[in-house]
Amino acid sequence: MFDVPKIVEAALPSEERNGRTLAITGGSMAGPGPNPNDQSFLSDEFPKSKPKLYITAEEEDGDFDEMTSFQWRNEGYDVLGYIGMGDGGSDYQAQLKALATQDLGPCESFGIVVHLAEGQETIGIVKQDQMVGIQGKKRTVTRPIKQGFGTGKLVKYNYPAYSYDADPGFAEESSDAFDAISADLAWTRSLTAAQRAFRRDVNIERQHEENVNAKYYSQDLKKCLSTYTQNTTPAVTYFPTLTGGIDADELQDFYAHYFLQPKQPKSLRLTLLSRTLGVNRVVDEIHVTFKHTTEIPWILPSIPPTKKHVEVIMVSIVTLRGGKIGHERLYWDQASVLYQVGLLDPNLVPPAAKKRGVTKLPVVGREAAQRRLNGNEDGEDGEADNNLIPDWYDDDEDEDEEEEGDGEDDEDEEEDEGQESDQGEEAGNDNRDHNGGTQPQNGTHGQASNNEQDDEGGSEEEEDDEGSEDGSDDGDHDDDETMVEPDKAHHSDEEPSRRS
Repeated sequence: MFDVPKIVEAALPSEERNGRTLAITGGSMAGPGPNPNDQSFLSDEFPKSKPKLYITAEEEDGDFDEMTSFQWRNEGYDVLGYIGMGDGGSDYQAQLKALATQDLGPCESFGIVVHLAEGQETIGIVKQDQMVGIQGKKRTVTRPIKQGFGTGKLVKYNYPAYSYDADPGFAEESSDAFDAISADLAWTRSLTAAQRAFRRDVNIERQHEENVNAKYYSQDLKKCLSTYTQNTTPAVTYFPTLTGGIDADELQDFYAHYFLQPKQPKSLRLTLLSRTLGVNRVVDEIHVTFKHTTEIPWILPSIPPTKKHVEVIMVSIVTLRGGKIGHERLYWDQASVLYQVGLLDPNLVPPAAKKRGVTKLPVVGREAAQRRLNGNEDGEDGEADNNLIPDWYDDDEDEDEEEEGDGEDDEDEEEDEGQESDQGEEAGNDNRDHNGGTQPQNGTHGQASNNEQDDEGGSEEEEDDEGSEDGSDDGDHDDDETMVEPDKAHHSDEEPSRRS
């Protein structure tokens, strides 16, 4: 509920009005008036109080991990206090119920973050039956805390819940049981629940776009560094080469001397293909293209310019902390990059692998990036062609052969029936010439023999076709010549045009 008089007083105190009037407007008019649940009811500039939180866990007051409280404050929450569970029971429940009687200001509400006690095996779930708008009584049922399913370990309760392969206390940095990966997953899920409950819509794209623009377009070192968090240790990792930096000093050194121009080719172009937004993450799928005219330490460290064009798909995962970038992790197909600049030849198979029957390394060049950018030539959804799976098309070839064989058999039967009919007519006209009527027809046996020959001939043609397909496969990779003679690559020396 909104207390309108208090909202008016908070927005414009009575002693400052001087006869002025005040109106509250909203961008969404649902029903007879503004919808307070709509994000546009009040603008981002409207002064709002911070959402309030209490934290409760089994530790005594003062022993709980302070970093947890700091993380919530860093995201804009007002952590009012910590409540130890003690022995639980009525005293603990009374403390929690008393929180609802706290004096709250306009538009204020509060939430409780619970860290389950060590060794707890069950949890109480509030259920309320509903039927055609009629609600039954609320009741609490006990459910065991069990392992979830899938990689996300989802547990089937009445609300989103997850399990973790970690010991109790895994989310507290001061605990010996701290598990960084599980803690990060749990934090994102907890923050998502809180943002949704408080109806907070935080724009996380802006800070990310400021970072991308400073790094790849404006080449502004100061602006780039300003997008990273100062409250925790920021980190950037380009995983295929393990380049980047940890903490503000390393990031400044990395971007100043190993990333920005002149270490960045002017031909570098980025095209955003997709973007996935979470409560504190931005995941980008990017088409990257450049001409290797200078050493690029983050993708080709210690490799002199090869003058080759490179196209590759890159995935960027950015995690934000308190509205600033905390971690940035980037991935791409490094084998494809090495192939395109002439440092990896798929035809050069290690001797040990050759002994096991390997004839070519399963590596593709820029066609993978082009396929993602432009799609299949036939316009179908999806990009896979399975050309590197040797027997992928064998079933199709077998089906084609069977269809051809069935057609030939049908023709043979029709010819046999026609010939038998002709034989019967000739026998009748010749007054039942038994010798002529029982003699096998040369045409029938000749057709059967020809079928066998055609089958053999077809096999030879198929072998020829397979050979030509192998040759065409090699021909499709114009980078194969690059691998043997890099100076004779078929790549164009023209710089790629800028894409919007």
